[in-house]
Amino acid sequence: KNNNYGGNMTSSMVVEEEEEGDDDGDALKRLIEDILRRNTSWDTQRVQTFLQCLECDLNVFSAEQRVEHSHESVVNAFCELLQQKLRFADVNERDMVLLINRITTNKQKIYESSLLVFGDDTYSAMARTVGFPLAVVTQFLLNGTLSKQTFHDRNIGVLDATDPTVSTLVLDKCKELGIEFKSRVMTDYKQSKLQ
Repeated sequence: KNNNYGGNMTSSMVVEEEEEGDDDGDALKRLIEDILRRNTSWDTQRVQTFLQCLECDLNVFSAEQRVEHSHESVVNAFCELLQQKLRFADVNERDMVLLINRITTNKQKIYESSLLVFGDDTYSAMARTVGFPLAVVTQFLLNGTLSKQTFHDRNIGVLDATDPTVSTLVLDKCKELGIEFKSRVMTDYKQSKLQ
C-alpha cells in the first residue's frame, strides 16, 4: 500500500486502520469516499453514486483485479487500473467518436453539426479526432503556412482553435483525413435538410 496520494491530500486523509475483516477493496472504497467528502462539495448521494459506478461499472474494488505496480500517486495507479479495464476485448474491436451539436433558434429552426469517426487498424477514433488536428496545425506552423507574421499583422499573440485563420485550414485538412462534420438545418424534428 502506497500512502503518497499526490495532489493536496495529506496523510491525515489516509484511512489509518482497517477494521477487522476488511479487505483492501473496502479500505480503498472508504479512502476514496473520505477524499471525496473532504475535497468536493458533493452530497452523500452523489458520492455514493460515484462509488457505485467505480464498483459496478469498472469493478475497481475487486480483489482479483488490482494494480500490479507501485505508483507515486493515486492518479497514476488509477490510470493503470483504467488501462487494464478499458482495453479492447479482442483485436477486431474498434472505438467510435460521436459528437452532435444542436442550436435552436426562436424561428423554429434547429442547426445541427455532427461528427462520426471510427477507429481503424492504425489509429483509434479518439487518437484521430484529438491527435490529427493537433498534428495538422503543428505541420502548418512548421511549413510556414501559419507564421508569426500571420499573427503579428493582426496583433494577436495567441490564437484559439475557433479563429478562422486556424480553423478553416485545419478543418479542410482534417476533411482530407476522414474527419468531417456534417451539417443540417431542421425546421421540424421530422423533416430535415442535409447541407
